[in-house]
Amino acid sequence: MSGISLENDLREALRLLRRDDLHSALEVYNGLLEKWPESSEAQHNVGFILKRFGDVSGAESQFRRTIELNPEFVLPYGSLGNLLLSAGRFSESEVHYRRFLFLHPHSHEGWNNLGNLLFRIRRFIEAGDCYRRAIELAPYSAYAYLHLGNVLRVSHRNAEAEERYRQSILLDRNYPQAYNSLAILLADRCRFDEAINLLRQAVQLENYLPKIHSNLLFYMTYVSAIAPEDQLNEARLYARKVKQSTPQNSRTWKFSERTGTLKVGFVSADFRSHSVAFFLENVVCNLNTSNLRLIGYTNNPDEDDVTKRFKNIFSEYKSLVGKSDEEAADLIRDDGVHLLIDLSGHTALNRLPVFLQRPAPIQASWLGFWATTGVEEIDYFIGDSFVSPPDEDHHFSEKIKRLPGCYICFTQPEEDVKVNELPALKNGYVTFGCFNNFSKVNENVIRLWAKILSSVDGSKLFLRAAQLADPDLVRETVALFGSLGIEAERLLFEGTSTLRSYFEAYNRIDIALDPFPFNGVTTSVQSLWMGVPFLTKKGDRFITHTGESIAHNSGQAAWIADDDNDYLSKAIMFSSDLQLLAKLRSSLRHQLLASPLFNSKSFAHKFEKAIFEMWFDYKNRK
Repeated sequence: MSGISLENDLREALRLLRRDDLHSALEVYNGLLEKWPESSEAQHNVGFILKRFGDVSGAESQFRRTIELNPEFVLPYGSLGNLLLSAGRFSESEVHYRRFLFLHPHSHEGWNNLGNLLFRIRRFIEAGDCYRRAIELAPYSAYAYLHLGNVLRVSHRNAEAEERYRQSILLDRNYPQAYNSLAILLADRCRFDEAINLLRQAVQLENYLPKIHSNLLFYMTYVSAIAPEDQLNEARLYARKVKQSTPQNSRTWKFSERTGTLKVGFVSADFRSHSVAFFLENVVCNLNTSNLRLIGYTNNPDEDDVTKRFKNIFSEYKSLVGKSDEEAADLIRDDGVHLLIDLSGHTALNRLPVFLQRPAPIQASWLGFWATTGVEEIDYFIGDSFVSPPDEDHHFSEKIKRLPGCYICFTQPEEDVKVNELPALKNGYVTFGCFNNFSKVNENVIRLWAKILSSVDGSKLFLRAAQLADPDLVRETVALFGSLGIEAERLLFEGTSTLRSYFEAYNRIDIALDPFPFNGVTTSVQSLWMGVPFLTKKGDRFITHTGESIAHNSGQAAWIADDDNDYLSKAIMFSSDLQLLAKLRSSLRHQLLASPLFNSKSFAHKFEKAIFEMWFDYKNRK
């Protein structure tokens, strides 16, 4: 009879668990364990519930206890492997995944999980083998096809990756991640219309994922035919859909109004060697900590030397990894933050849904994104008069907070790369170049650049980007230039490697060409740092103005073209005066260091002033 009673209790607990009635299920399991403490299933599922409650250490202890009680019970090895993977404890995770597969070698889920871990730690060949094994065991697995596609994509086997993604969609038409991965692949090859169409389909599926909607908003900014007003409408739709799927937290704020120090939180996945960090580090280093207490909230388990510096810069550094939006909002609210700043917008690993919970009385978006978030709970979008002129305020759901001069300030690169003499003096011809993400190099850009090459005798074009490690993409690009009369010999291509080699590559070009409508930002400042002026063009929205802002604030306003014809004319004019280019190259770094783009103390003072202005505006509205 005891066995029948145990089975009945387990069945009842499992029924509650499947209904997502976690508290009731936990109560049944705990009662069950008082009578049958040796029940491996109950022990394991208690750990599963603890993990759902956010008690990671409790869940880990429970899974380990289950293994100790019954080393041959397979489930806790997989669950513990998943938990350790989420925590970034990769070597421990691998041990438990492999133990799971030793006990259950025919589990396609087990092979998928091990593949995910190996992919995460960049052991791509082994990861691919795991996914292929999963497909052998479960040929219907849309999940395995998707992740094998990811392995092929990072291995620059894009045609094969596209086939796997499309197979994944055929197997499961309601699998949004497959649409998303295929869209990313196509966008990398400038096939934005197809990518956007796939993402629109994905956000209409029953399984709505905010991060995929963010990707749609991200890629919409690459297409000049999509009006900023349409971008705003889509961003507001994002906010509405997230609100519908997320319980709103009505807890009150815990900030203090009696202290003279404001707590400012920065939320980002990019406190590491990343463009956002390059613009952020020196700013936060120079903020007045007698008036401000700075807290970093990371959403990325990856860390590097830059992360270690940020941990020392911030008064506190906390992780949001693995926390639900409600849990993350509660943490920030409990910290008593006055102003919360989003540094991601709709880029990867953003936590915009946390901002929808309004964990701080004032919220702003800055630096990491170049268009509206659409989140009404974010009060301000920080820009300047160049990137966000007053007649474009209607592009944003946020109120524009304009910083004097420039909205960004760069941190001096650590790489000690010397600026060499102008390459054209030695080569006998001018080399134009673009080191931006190749997704920005659309057909209209190539057509204009081909006109420049046709107009400047003997000139060459050097393109450097991660996507150009794909030989198929290089062949397609050469063919497009060829159809416009430009021979392959005049084109130079490189994938990327180290940051130092990236800076050294600037010593091989004379003039940088800014793409459009998506201008460079980090690459433009780094180009100037290496003595290479960049030619940009006026635009009609934030991301098309970033070249203007950088050029104006570095004393290079003459390099801003009014339109395509002026862009062509200026390219011809500047490339015809090598002595002027050589003189500019030798002085540009010194000039840049004296500009607002590198004056971190002045910028920090302006930024701090803006923080207190936003705070006093809030106080006056109360």
